[in-house]
Amino acid sequence: MKRYCLLFLFAFSFLRVSAQGSDLQVCLHESMINKLLAALGNFSGSADYKVWFFKGTYKWTVMNPHIELKPGKADYICDVKVEDGPFDYQTQVIGDAEVSYDQKTNLISVKITKGIFEIYTVILGRKFHITQIDLANYYTDPLTFEGPMTMGTSMEFTMPDNSKKTIYITPAACLLNVEHDQVIVKCQVQFSEIPPKQ
Repeated sequence: MKRYCLLFLFAFSFLRVSAQGSDLQVCLHESMINKLLAALGNFSGSADYKVWFFKGTYKWTVMNPHIELKPGKADYICDVKVEDGPFDYQTQVIGDAEVSYDQKTNLISVKITKGIFEIYTVILGRKFHITQIDLANYYTDPLTFEGPMTMGTSMEFTMPDNSKKTIYITPAACLLNVEHDQVIVKCQVQFSEIPPKQ
């Protein structure tokens, strides 16, 4: 599984008015990211190797990939099973992910940037390093989620003189924070009689 290009459109799991300097907050929960990773499923890779006069083929399989969100940080964690003929082992990978928001594209992105583990074998009771794998090379595209700009809309009001007035609502000045178990994008909201530029 070489590419994980995915644009995942979703109904916001949490919207609220904040008294802390932002009009609107959009919350992307850790559980939603991990449901997406679980839906993508396990994936594997394999290659031939030679150590001294011994030849073999190893296969590795990623299992239980998930993201853990902490204040200011996102960890990529998974289990990897390595099989080499009759020899196999399992290891946990703790790597890094980068979370960002692009207001122009309105995408919250979770990009796995590091997930390194060692491939080794044991010959005559001795451990031999074969190579190392960085799983970031297999998550070539970020996991993407739609951001708060879809909240841009318009409302029509009937004025006291029975005329109609349309007010356009547009999120602006959005900032992203990574917090415990969630990503929050905070925005100001602008109200105008002028339609926003497309």
